Amino acid sequence: ARVEIPGNAASQNDNIMFTKLNPRTFQPLVNVKANTSVNQTAIVYEIKFKNAATRLLLPAVISLPYTASDVAGMKVENLRIYTLADGVWQLLNNSKPDAEANRVTAEVSHFSVYAIMEYVPSGDLLGKDEVYTYPNPARGDSLTFKFRPADKADVRIDVYNIAGEKVAKFEKPECPAGLTSEIVWDIGDIASGVYQYRVEAASASGSKSLIKRLAIIH
Repeated sequence: ARVEIPGNAASQNDNIMFTKLNPRTFQPLVNVKANTSVNQTAIVYEIKFKNAATRLLLPAVISLPYTASDVAGMKVENLRIYTLADGVWQLLNNSKPDAEANRVTAEVSHFSVYAIMEYVPSGDLLGKDEVYTYPNPARGDSLTFKFRPADKADVRIDVYNIAGEKVAKFEKPECPAGLTSEIVWDIGDIASGVYQYRVEAASASGSKSLIKRLAIIH
């Protein structure tokens, strides 16, 4: 296990303490409560500064290793890092499994308890609350489409004006399961107004589409 901290990212000089916890006796793993469906592994670490007053001023990157036996029967591309918050394991949205290096990495803004778990797709491929634009209304030169497919999916977005004319289209293949993906739209030359956009996700298990609205103000 390791942590990468950029220069001047800690509030003071300190040491970092790694503790590998026993999953058989660590109560939050004995009675797993997570914000997604998961299969747990035996990999759980506590990472903290030696001095409790030390804080991260900039994000750090943690890297947790695993062996083939640790994740036997699991889908490696769905391995994620979860962090414990208020008794519930929360998926870190920027988790990235590296099958060649046998590790999972994630960016964090503070240290805590972390575990590797397999994210298990469940529910609708696209949920209404998992698709949105930021900012909305959009001002300036760009807006970002954000979407979180429940399973690995190819995503297509079509944008229409109030006359029903298509003004933009985007595609993003192989969006990871359970993580938020983004597409940035350059709106510098797009007229102010209300637009309708259709998001379609297609995965091995099926497809799902949603229609929502956005506003642009120049």
